[in-house]
Amino acid sequence: MTLLSVPGTLWLSLVLDWSAAAIFCVLAAEFLQRRVRDHAVRFANVLFALWWLGLGVSNFVSGLRVILVSIDMPLTVLIGLSFVSSAAVAVGLAGLLYYLIFLFTGRSVFLWPLLVFYAGFCGWIIHSHARWQPIGVDVGAWSTSFIHAQPYSDAYRLSVLAALVAPQLIAVLLLIALAARLPRSAARVRMFVVALSVTTYIGNSFAASLYPDDTGWLLVGEIVPVVVGLAVLFAYRPPSWLPWRLPPEMPATLQRGATRP
Repeated sequence: MTLLSVPGTLWLSLVLDWSAAAIFCVLAAEFLQRRVRDHAVRFANVLFALWWLGLGVSNFVSGLRVILVSIDMPLTVLIGLSFVSSAAVAVGLAGLLYYLIFLFTGRSVFLWPLLVFYAGFCGWIIHSHARWQPIGVDVGAWSTSFIHAQPYSDAYRLSVLAALVAPQLIAVLLLIALAARLPRSAARVRMFVVALSVTTYIGNSFAASLYPDDTGWLLVGEIVPVVVGLAVLFAYRPPSWLPWRLPPEMPATLQRGATRP
């Protein structure tokens, strides 16, 4: 395959992947730079930044794979990059779940169990990927994927995805319940935006697994990460035309009684 033989839709996919990656990295920087006096809240922000950074790495690798496939990069390099992506997503999921649990409980005692669980899960996925024996790369209209000598079923893929993200979905439901109890404020809006964005991103991953050959779903699946990233970015760093449309921040007396997202 050459650069000229790559389908135009795949180039569009690359642009969307890298656009999402750039937005996610900006979001990660936003949370890393936030000045918060409380050490526990600051650490939760750092873990939340890891979630967006993990997504940024994953989307960057997805776009990079298009270029590497087009120049006939050795399969071992592509497999190695997929391992990097898996590790980044696993760390990001641990960071996201920590952040969501912290927002709901205000406690910071769950970090090591989460890291151990997702590190083990990531190792198992990498081991399984090697056991399935990747032998090539399938170049589709919107994405590239590995061809395995011992392919796994869609049911297996969905079950693995569910096991990875089910805790996040439960935490998101709890976060929505928490946001509903907050007074009308910018913090409440941010909490709802985070909850809906995480739900949308995860739901998009399930849709991609359920409809791997549906062109419409594949296009939507490429656009969703960009929209999700922009929604969260606008919630935390509103453009000039948006702040006056948002409710005010909570009074300081109320902020001390609630975890500020």
